[in-house]
Amino acid sequence: MAKQAENEGKPADIVPRMVEGRLKAFFQDRVLYEQDFVNPDRFEGKVGDLVRQLGAQMGENVGVRRFARLAVGED
Repeated sequence: MAKQAENEGKPADIVPRMVEGRLKAFFQDRVLYEQDFVNPDRFEGKVGDLVRQLGAQMGENVGVRRFARLAVGED
């Protein structure tokens, strides 16, 4: 990613921040615990925050065992 930013002609002092931003965007898109919760009326934040909060409320070790991917408009 750093080489890509350098090849785009960006200044050397900006490259680390660009790489950090691209990695953050990558993880938010692909890692379940980093994704925003889908129902902001019930909880506003990331899935990982909700799991930690539920674990604290119940006093148990809570984790995600399985999930389903839903999509609108796909065949």
